[in-house]
Amino acid sequence: MTPVGAWNEIIKLMKVAVLLGALLLAGALWWMLGTPGSAKVEPLPPLNAEQSELAQQLRNDIHLLSVDIGERNIPSHPAQLARAATFIDRSLESAGYVPQSQWYTAAGSQCGNIIAEVPETNPMPTS
Repeated sequence: MTPVGAWNEIIKLMKVAVLLGALLLAGALWWMLGTPGSAKVEPLPPLNAEQSELAQQLRNDIHLLSVDIGERNIPSHPAQLARAATFIDRSLESAGYVPQSQWYTAAGSQCGNIIAEVPETNPMPTS
């Protein structure tokens, strides 16, 4: 085989390798990003009165925490962090929970984790 023929053979093999790589990549993308089943999405039913009230309460809570109280962290905004903790504690109490706090000190400020347990509704039978 002549040197020109060898180069033509190498170029041909490289084209085949690039084509196979592109097909493999396209197949992998299709497999990873493809939606299983039907892509048709039905519109959600309208909210009932109770759901609408809950949605508004959630909007109000998010507004209070993100806008009215705003940034809350240690060490920059410990007062806002305490205000947010008080709000969350009272909200859990009004929802019927018994929140408990685990207190600790961080950067010289008193901080706490708020814990509220959801009671078990279907206890496992004991044998």
